[in-house]
Amino acid sequence: MRSPLKSHKYFKNYLKEECARIDKFETVINKVIAERGANDRGVQSGLRSITGFYFNVFNALYSAGAPLEDLKKFYPRVLNSMKKVWDSESGYVEMLWMISTGIMLEVPQTELQEIDRMVNNDGIEDFLFEFLLGQNKEELETTNSPIHYRPYKKLYNVINSTTKDESLRLLRDYLANEWYQGHNDTGWYDTHKSKEDIFSGYWSFESGAIVKILELDDSSLKDTLYYPYDMVHYN
Repeated sequence: MRSPLKSHKYFKNYLKEECARIDKFETVINKVIAERGANDRGVQSGLRSITGFYFNVFNALYSAGAPLEDLKKFYPRVLNSMKKVWDSESGYVEMLWMISTGIMLEVPQTELQEIDRMVNNDGIEDFLFEFLLGQNKEELETTNSPIHYRPYKKLYNVINSTTKDESLRLLRDYLANEWYQGHNDTGWYDTHKSKEDIFSGYWSFESGAIVKILELDDSSLKDTLYYPYDMVHYN
């Protein structure tokens, strides 16, 4: 178990239900595509729902303590679902998760290149996306692009600090005071308090990716809430 907020039994049941929802929706969507075509509005809505289910499963697998190799194997399934419907207006946070976990899990370059194409095709210019994806290019391009979504704006100074100690101090403050509170407008905020089984976990994957890229000493963050310590140290 990585998340202390729910039991092993909870996550086992949650994953079973989410996987069943994926199977059910994919069966229905394939039938509708055969009848009405892939551009049908109902198809597009259903595909967005399926992508959300895939993200839920990925997040819950990590929360439940699944081996990191299992997450790496599941990653392409999330990506393949995401490619069908993603746009930055409704999926900024999900894309940030995909980039960050891809970096930490050291997924094949072809998968990160596919993500890079998705971001470029969308047209969004975002400092955080460009910094993270730029690590896989021969030349890291400097950018004046903004960070579009709070609370991630705080990460600009983490990345651009002149010393590693300062970067770590700012990141520790971000995790303690900014990250969770800054997501109070998302659908998953406070879901651990719900009577329904809708909680999949709270993880600041972007923090882990930044630590890995900047090669910060994160030993002091090991037991910090929301910080994916073992994923940072994959391989």
